[in-house]
Amino acid sequence: MAEQTRILIVEDEAIIAMDLQETLAEAGYAVIATVASGEEALALCITEIPDLVLMDVHLQGRLTGIETAQQLRESYAIPSVLLTAHYDPQTLAASQQAGVFAYLIKPYDQRELCATLATALTRARNEGELQRQLQELRNVPAAATVKSELLKICTLCAPPSLEFQGRTIHGDLFPRTQREMLALLLAAPHLRVDREVLEAELWPESPAKQARSSFDATLGRLRRLFNTETGSSAGMDLFSLKNGVVAIENCSVDLHRFKALDEEGSALRRNGDADAAIGAFVKAVALWQGEFLAGFSSHHNVLTLRQYNTQRVFELSQWLGEAFAERQRSAEQLAALRLALRAIPTSEKTVGTLYILLLALERVEEGKTLLKDFARGLSRDGLGRQQVQVIMRRIEQRVSIERYQRQTP
Repeated sequence: MAEQTRILIVEDEAIIAMDLQETLAEAGYAVIATVASGEEALALCITEIPDLVLMDVHLQGRLTGIETAQQLRESYAIPSVLLTAHYDPQTLAASQQAGVFAYLIKPYDQRELCATLATALTRARNEGELQRQLQELRNVPAAATVKSELLKICTLCAPPSLEFQGRTIHGDLFPRTQREMLALLLAAPHLRVDREVLEAELWPESPAKQARSSFDATLGRLRRLFNTETGSSAGMDLFSLKNGVVAIENCSVDLHRFKALDEEGSALRRNGDADAAIGAFVKAVALWQGEFLAGFSSHHNVLTLRQYNTQRVFELSQWLGEAFAERQRSAEQLAALRLALRAIPTSEKTVGTLYILLLALERVEEGKTLLKDFARGLSRDGLGRQQVQVIMRRIEQRVSIERYQRQTP
């Protein structure tokens, strides 16, 4: 496997780049090149597509490592691992928003470096498979996906819940292993997973025969608990096992509705119909009441979807805020910005825009409360007092600039 893994090193210190190249070669990786800037990395990836990019945060040229990582992911779907000499919660948050797959702090040893690369490569493969399944789902004719909606599954709230014939089962009623099984099924776009995959994921240390027995017992308990809580006998039909594939059938899932509305709005926006796109996006974000399957699972597939959904809600809410601002619909702009801030509370840009809007609406006390809460949140995330003060000064400076621009003819 290692011989087939191609890595691009982006490091502006030649000695460090050389050391990394030797370390990776010893570990069996193929280094396709070492470059000193983000611009060089992007140019190289036009013709050479590495499996992963190992990159310093601070580089020569105009682009930072975080900006380069975001462009590599958006343009070529190439995963990145960032290197940095200093732990900085703000940089960590920015790298997560940019879709960086891992974050390694210097100094590190060869074992730590290789473990981080292996984890990032595994996550990239899993995400690639997830995107393949999403595309597969999109290509299925609409008529083939329509089923009688016997079961409604709400995954975009905490705790997740299952609603059946007027009765509700909250997700926290299910024991841990049953929650993990449900989460893995719900993270699959088509709600279908081979039983061998679930056995390997849920009981990785168990022999195959024991894992198979554990799977059968867990699925049976899941069905029985559902039947007991709903007073029905539908568990066998709704949580099915056919030809080695376990599936949730005859159901509707709010996460799938969110994806459909997101895609509908995105298509309308690309076609220039912004007003219709607003309608679809408003319906999409209205479904979101918290992280996808919050507290339900720590599995990487679920975490990847959770991060994607949260980021997507943030992006849609930001766009809606801008669209409502252009149409001078301040109340709806306010609601969109508040939702964006719920999704990613550390967004300085969102806080600044929201603060300016509150001042324009003469809601000064709300604006002050917003800034105080934001500063407290930054402190809770580990930023020092001086770092928080710098960020707050930037927001105040932005407000001053906005006011000056409005007053200048």
